[in-house]
Order: sequence, then structure tokens, then C-alpha cells
Amino acid sequence: MQNIVRAARQQAQCRQPIESVPAVIAMVELAATDPNRCAILCANLGGDTDTIGAMAVAIYGALHGIDAIDTQLKAELDVANALDFTHYSRAFVHFRQQREAAYADA
Repeated sequence: MQNIVRAARQQAQCRQPIESVPAVIAMVELAATDPNRCAILCANLGGDTDTIGAMAVAIYGALHGIDAIDTQLKAELDVANALDFTHYSRAFVHFRQQREAAYADA
């Protein structure tokens, strides 16, 4: 486990998108299906934490939806960013449903 964290930190500090992907995968694996833990791990990783965190937690969002995010953390994000992430998550779900319907009709 320590080797994975060490490798992820090294990748994160390189600040190259191609090198951030292995760090993202490592954080997803380390968080073991918990998007809240994943966000905290990414925030404390060092280096390109915003990119790695965004990609890693987006994977969880795609797999588990907005309800997997702790409601208190989500509320803090909404206030800190002056955004309503629920609006965006619903828009993504709507887009996904439209694409699925288009593929089903094809």
C-alpha cells in the first residue's frame, strides 16, 4: 500500500496529464469505493491534486451517482464554489439518458 501511495505522489508531482492518470487509478483503488475518502486522499496527495481529485472522484460519480458524496461535503462544495452541483449532476444524467436512448434506437 505504501508503495502505491509513494508512486502516486511521484506521478502527481510531475504535473503532466499523461502521468496523472496512474495517480488517479491508484487513488480510486486506495479509496475502495468511497468517493469521500478518495477526495480526501487526493487533496492530501500533493502536486496536481485538483486534476487528480477531479478525475478520480468523477469516476466514482459515474459509478455511484451524487448520492455517494457525503451531503455535508457536498454542501460545503456548493457554498465554497457558489455552484449547485446537483444541477450539473442532473444535467449529466439527462445527457446520459438521451445518449442511451439514441443508441437503443439505432
